[in-house]
Amino acid sequence: MMGKPRRCSQAFFDEERRELERKRKLIRFIQQRKAADISVKDLPNEIPMQLVVGTKVTARLRKPQDGLFTGCIDAVDTSNNTYRITFERPKLGTHSVPDYEVLSNEPPDTISLSSITKKFRPRFVLQDIFNLYEPTNNNSQGDPLIGCSDIAKQIDTIGSYPFALLELIVKLRRILNAKRDKINLLKEYNCDAEKRKSFGQKMPEDFERKYAAVVIELEKMNMDLQDYINDVQQYCQQIAPEPSLAAMLVPSHLREICREKASLLVEKNNNGSVKDPNLIDLITDLIALMLQVKSLSDSDQNAYELTVLQGTMEQIKMKLEPHHQKLFQNNVEIHMHRIQMGLGQMTPNSYVAGSVQ
Repeated sequence: MMGKPRRCSQAFFDEERRELERKRKLIRFIQQRKAADISVKDLPNEIPMQLVVGTKVTARLRKPQDGLFTGCIDAVDTSNNTYRITFERPKLGTHSVPDYEVLSNEPPDTISLSSITKKFRPRFVLQDIFNLYEPTNNNSQGDPLIGCSDIAKQIDTIGSYPFALLELIVKLRRILNAKRDKINLLKEYNCDAEKRKSFGQKMPEDFERKYAAVVIELEKMNMDLQDYINDVQQYCQQIAPEPSLAAMLVPSHLREICREKASLLVEKNNNGSVKDPNLIDLITDLIALMLQVKSLSDSDQNAYELTVLQGTMEQIKMKLEPHHQKLFQNNVEIHMHRIQMGLGQMTPNSYVAGSVQ
């Protein structure tokens, strides 16, 4: 007679929905390694990792047909927390599904919550910056040069992240922005060339020189970019709280392991018959490439892991002289592409996942 109880009121349900959304956001922060106010209250001890491209899942679909359907993850969109899924049932096609309505068909890898709170407990970045100006040695207050050494000691970490890692990320972002500008410039050159060709106009005398200069700069940027990415991935392996997270770095990790094995094989079997260091390096690279193929064929790989082959071939090609690059393309790269396609067809729907690479 007094009305609905509190637990069944609209305000109660609204509060429960807000709390559910808060916990979902917190779990996403943990999955994506974002700095957040990690409050582990009422969270499970094991948090499932974010699903990757190529994972077979069961998802709740609303349109064009309502129900539970199986499919394969085509892409991951962290901007709106959805998975792009290609469904197996004919005529369903590909749709974006919220992450909370997607379930992996296999038990997913998990992140230990205790390791998260231990190794990724955030600190206030502003407080760290303020601490840089707090003198730790009274004898250094009058000497600005000595005082700088105190700042250097305290700047090793900022916001619980290594300063060297943050510096690498900043450099990585800058070089990506510079590369984007160069690519846009190439697009302008291509459009200008197509326009002039369609109207039968001659190209400016310095056009080829400018175009070649941009291509050379892009090639150098790609080499620097790969170095920065490798350094960042090494830091990621060091700070990963669980061994399962290292699986996200499989391409570069596999490349390094196969390169080490190939070097040992060449050193063991060469016996001084090949002395040219460039030729030895090429033989080592080709052996490492075949070891990567063997490793991928013996394991359950996804489309992302298969990109290691393409990256290795690009690295080998860049080391070759221009007149040797054509030979490499005709005698090695073409056959490797066929092998890569064969590996991708070993798992159903892998061609769909590979299309987004």
